[in-house]
Amino acid sequence: GSSTLRPIRNRVRRRNTRVSTHVRTGRAAQVLDMVMDGTVDVGLSRNLDHPETLSLHLYDEAIVLVTHPDHPFAEKGEARISDVAREPLILYDPGSTYFVLINQVCRQAGIVPKVDMTLDSIEATKHMVVLGLGVSFLPRSAILSEVERGTLKQIDLIGDKDVHLPTHLLVRRAQHYSPTVLAFLEVLRELYECDISELVAIAN
Repeated sequence: GSSTLRPIRNRVRRRNTRVSTHVRTGRAAQVLDMVMDGTVDVGLSRNLDHPETLSLHLYDEAIVLVTHPDHPFAEKGEARISDVAREPLILYDPGSTYFVLINQVCRQAGIVPKVDMTLDSIEATKHMVVLGLGVSFLPRSAILSEVERGTLKQIDLIGDKDVHLPTHLLVRRAQHYSPTVLAFLEVLRELYECDISELVAIAN
C-alpha cells in the first residue's frame, strides 16, 4: 500500500537524487508479470515461485477487524470470529490473496461469513464501514488515520485469530542490478532489517 511505499521512495530519493520512481499496482500475478516483462524493476507482493525471479520476505501486514465507532463491537473493543459471522461483512478485491485469506480464517473457525459487499478498493471499503453499513477486515496500516480521527474502530479478535498477509520483494534474476534496484535493496535492508546479501549473491 501507499503507507508502505512512501518511506521506501523517500529514502531511495535521498540516497540517489537522480533516481525517479514510478508506481504500478495490481494483484500478485500482475505484479509478477510486470517484474518478468521489465515493466517494473522491483515488485512488492505475496510470494510467488518463479524460476526467473528472486523473492525476499519483508514483513507481515496485520489484517484487523474494523467497525463504525458506534457499533456494539466497539463498546467492548473485542469480538469473537463467530460474532463476525452474524454481521454484514464488507470485503474488497474478490479473488485476491487478501480475500482468500479472510475466507480461510472464517472456514477454519467453522463459520460462513455473510459477505454483503465486495468492492474494488480499500478506500471504498473504508467508506462503507464509516457509513455504518457493515464491518470489515482491513490492513492496519490503511486505517491508522481513520482510527486516530475516530471515524473507525479497530476491534480485537478473541482467541488465537491474528491475521497476517506476508509481503515479499520480487526481482528478476540478473547478472547485474541497476543503481535504482540496488538503492531499493539497500533501503529495504535498512527498513526491514532483512539480509539482502544472499539475494544479491544468488543473482550474481
